[in-house]
Amino acid sequence: RGLARLADAAAGGHALARTVLGLLAFGDAPPPGSLDWRELPSRLDLGWFERPFERRVECGAPRIETIPDFLPGWVCAHVMRRAAPALERARVVDEAGGESVRDVRTNSVTSFGIADSDPLLELVNLRAARAAGLPPEHAEGLGVLHYRPGETYRPH
Repeated sequence: RGLARLADAAAGGHALARTVLGLLAFGDAPPPGSLDWRELPSRLDLGWFERPFERRVECGAPRIETIPDFLPGWVCAHVMRRAAPALERARVVDEAGGESVRDVRTNSVTSFGIADSDPLLELVNLRAARAAGLPPEHAEGLGVLHYRPGETYRPH
């Protein structure tokens, strides 16, 4: 039902719906010039979001694992495009329990709440929850940390 609604929105001209549905259907390949947006959901293969994880143990104590090829590059590009306009200087928790900008953390950050999300970002959230072995409702929304050369998050 969600994909049908996404297709309806794309057919109605909604730009983000067209972007997301086009990416889900064609990845990073350009979509054909003429599309029947309402027909696209029947051609989608979302199996790559459920493919198994290859885990690499980078360190035993503390245990640190990496998951190579966690997401396709075109998904990462979509996340970065969506995050870019909302990036703000990152904050740290201060002595009073509030948050403030401090020189110990110079990077930028944004988070996607449910109102800021889209179906592709939600698939990323589901894949991350599966990787962590937790139900998605126990997870935070997707966050993006951006570090330009020289930006840091020092011990504090």
